[in-house]
Amino acid sequence: MIENLAPRAEGDPVADLTSFALVHRAMLAEVRRLAALMGELGPVGPDRAVAIRDYIGAVCAEVHSHHEREDRILWPYVAASVPGDAVDLAALSAEHGDLDPVLDRIADAAARFAADPGNHRAVLGGELLELSAFLDEHIAAEERELFPAILRYVSAAGYAEADARIRAEIDPAHAGWVLPFTARYATPAEWDRMNTVSGGRVQGLLDATKDAFAATERTVFGGLPRPDVSAVQTPWEPLARELTG
Repeated sequence: MIENLAPRAEGDPVADLTSFALVHRAMLAEVRRLAALMGELGPVGPDRAVAIRDYIGAVCAEVHSHHEREDRILWPYVAASVPGDAVDLAALSAEHGDLDPVLDRIADAAARFAADPGNHRAVLGGELLELSAFLDEHIAAEERELFPAILRYVSAAGYAEADARIRAEIDPAHAGWVLPFTARYATPAEWDRMNTVSGGRVQGLLDATKDAFAATERTVFGGLPRPDVSAVQTPWEPLARELTG
């Protein structure tokens, strides 16, 4: 439990959920895109097979880390501010636990794929489809229940503190991957907000890492487009404007 955290009062500023929604969007889209890739691949050379395995590993690591940090860092701020019946954090955390065996199976299938793509593509594709369906359902429910609760009850300062703690735990070596991974899905307005919050630091890091990431993306996906997952997500900005308007 977070000590001495005052909940948001009516008329106060609301939490900025930009980075939260953006990470969700990137995870939803890239898992869906990887599943689609498995259905479209022809013969795969060894270098590309390894690149696909490594990319899948990075995406799955981000999925795991995101949900682990929700449980450990963000949920105590929510629990300290939100009325008990407004959101079921225990149910959300239980679903996070259900992810682990799915991620383990994908890691195993991806390793087998890298060694023998032709004989393991279908199994890997099936596991990725399962993860995609799981995330679609889980994130849709999480945003539908959690975003309004955070906006109404968690103070902007409290949420910003939790968000800063989450960002502080990102390994600097991994930051060079996760930033371009998520930035591709940001609208110009979202990116401006994130860059402003960081004092311009994220733009500098993105400039230094985006070309290498783009090369990896081309190797993994070829010309496969990024999917639109907007139907899964809950837009939070309209409620934020209503609460502060």
